[in-house]
Amino acid sequence: MRRSVRVYVGESAISRETMEAVLEAYQAGDKRVVGALSRMKTLARAMADALESGDIDSVGSMLGEHWEHQRSLHPSIPTARIDEIVRVATAAGALGSKAMGASGGGCVLVIARADRIAEVRAAVERLGTVLTFALDEHGLDIVSAG
Repeated sequence: MRRSVRVYVGESAISRETMEAVLEAYQAGDKRVVGALSRMKTLARAMADALESGDIDSVGSMLGEHWEHQRSLHPSIPTARIDEIVRVATAAGALGSKAMGASGGGCVLVIARADRIAEVRAAVERLGTVLTFALDEHGLDIVSAG
């Protein structure tokens, strides 16, 4: 995961009303929302396949497309700060970026080109807190207290 940068935005703007509006639009058959969610599902499956095969370039590109569909679900999902992180990261050499979770704040995940990791990290550091993280390869450990 050395090619990924996670940036804490420090704001949280997503609301229950936003999530309900997206759900209502989906249930009403809104073509824009249904189409975006369908494509997001397809991309998620393709990203999982690319991760399994180690194709990080494809993951990064699909991540960026996923964000475009996610941000189109409702006007309050993207924020100016998230858009700025995505713009700056792309200009510095990111393949793709997206807000994590329901969006509206929180964290942005950025996947950098293999030869542009340092540039991408430096570019986004001024826009939020870069968080270090590691993937757990072992799963859950249950520890008995008694």
